[in-house]
Amino acid sequence: KAEIPAFTEKEVQFSVEPYRVILRGKKEQTEKKEAEGSVIWSERSEKNFFRAIPLNAEVNPGAVRTTHADGVLTLI
Repeated sequence: KAEIPAFTEKEVQFSVEPYRVILRGKKEQTEKKEAEGSVIWSERSEKNFFRAIPLNAEVNPGAVRTTHADGVLTLI
């Protein structure tokens, strides 16, 4: 299980190799506000993460299933 509270299922990618799991996430947010008059400003933020998690035993990458609920990614 991996807790990923700030990311939705669509923002997280994973891959399974025989001896490790790779997790990647990317989230972009843009906020644009218009003040009175002619002043306009925009703010952009980006969150990224990458994790390579070693496994104690060899797994079959094709047999892995996942669920993502309440910010928790579970690989079965």
